[in-house]
Amino acid sequence: MGSTFSAPLKKKGYTVLLEMARAPIVYLGASLVVRRSAVRQDPKPYEAMLKGTLDAIRFFMKPENKSASMKSIARVLRLQRQEDAENGYNAMVAAYNIDLKVKPEGVKKIHSILARTNPKLQTFKPETIIDDSLIQKILASGY
Repeated sequence: MGSTFSAPLKKKGYTVLLEMARAPIVYLGASLVVRRSAVRQDPKPYEAMLKGTLDAIRFFMKPENKSASMKSIARVLRLQRQEDAENGYNAMVAAYNIDLKVKPEGVKKIHSILARTNPKLQTFKPETIIDDSLIQKILASGY
């Protein structure tokens, strides 16, 4: 459960076992997964999506955009109380950053968990699926 929804539960006396955004654990949150052949065939829509994501995170992280960001959080999550939207905003600021590079350690952790239940994955090397060439291209361009 995300911090936005767990904050009211904390106030009611529930115990938080772990806040992933604050924990020193490398993990995969939201990820873009696409076939390499699709990116090679037409990289423009994927590059545009990554740039849009980067723009959104940059907008969100600017203190002068806090009010607009909180309104969006409240609307999308259907939060009635301003305090809940602010808790969500603070949790997201703690969780997100503009570093869109893939974390190989996170991919390896997910792989090790999935390989326990799917023996076919035990021979698979997780680093073979990581391709951050579009992200590198965007960063190299100074975007």
